[in-house]
Amino acid sequence: MDVQPNDRLLEDQAFSNPENIRFTLNGIYSNVAAKSLYGQFMTMTAVDALGQLNSGVQLNTGGTPSGVSTGTPALPYTNYNWDDVNLKAGMDAAWTQAYRTILNVNMFMTNLDKYPGVLPAAEERLYRGELYGLRAMLHFDMLRLFGPIYLTDSAALAVPYYTLSSPNVMPLLKATEVMDSVLRDIDRAVVHLDADPVLTIGKQDKIVNDGQDYSRMRNLRMNWYAAKALQARALLYRNAKTAAGEVANELIAKMDAQFPGSMKRQAHCRSTEHSAMKCSLRLTFPVCTIGHARSLPAMWKQNSCGLPTTPG
Repeated sequence: MDVQPNDRLLEDQAFSNPENIRFTLNGIYSNVAAKSLYGQFMTMTAVDALGQLNSGVQLNTGGTPSGVSTGTPALPYTNYNWDDVNLKAGMDAAWTQAYRTILNVNMFMTNLDKYPGVLPAAEERLYRGELYGLRAMLHFDMLRLFGPIYLTDSAALAVPYYTLSSPNVMPLLKATEVMDSVLRDIDRAVVHLDADPVLTIGKQDKIVNDGQDYSRMRNLRMNWYAAKALQARALLYRNAKTAAGEVANELIAKMDAQFPGSMKRQAHCRSTEHSAMKCSLRLTFPVCTIGHARSLPAMWKQNSCGLPTTPG
């Protein structure tokens, strides 16, 4: 008997009509928001602790500051105890979830090519921009977590960069090569998001079921502003401070023009390119940055499980 699952879509079903394609894209965003990635690990617990933003006192070994459970024991991260079982499990989960999501991104874009004309051209262009931005962001954060200290050892092997919809293990690239790919994908994202509705209409934070909801809730998507903020962060990481400042100031000016007063920044934010950039990044696309005091050990790289992952 040919029994089809009723809780998921097969590939030909997923790309058979616009509604199913949108459903599939939502699944990618759900993966990005998983607790092992930006739903917790990358934004409010472990990476904060690695960057010394939360000490072992604030997030104790039980992961419960002031009785509020985070589920993340912080001391191993704060103390860089790479042999800790919980730390290994957390890093393994982040790496695996990131590269699994990257594979989903690549498969989505491949299927857009495989099933042309299902989406209106403008909607497809918007989605490609989002996906290029997501792919760049995920690789960038994997480099920051698992790569070398970039400013001192950018020629060292770091992480793989996946652009194909294949689970085959790819070779590790030099950190500078990874950044080349990150910035290339960001450039593609910005180009494809040039007609992002957020630039002309705003975030549109209400769903009205009129067939145009794909263009709404842009504050919850990889939009043009997010892509430009990511571009500034990536350039700063590469120590291209002048270029990063130019991108950040462009972003601030654009937001000031469209959303007067929305930045709510202090006067000193415009005093230098660097401070302007920090304000725009914090308010537009906040992602905690790991401190560069130490680099994660090279033990978390690849294995033979089809996707790059870390040893359990």
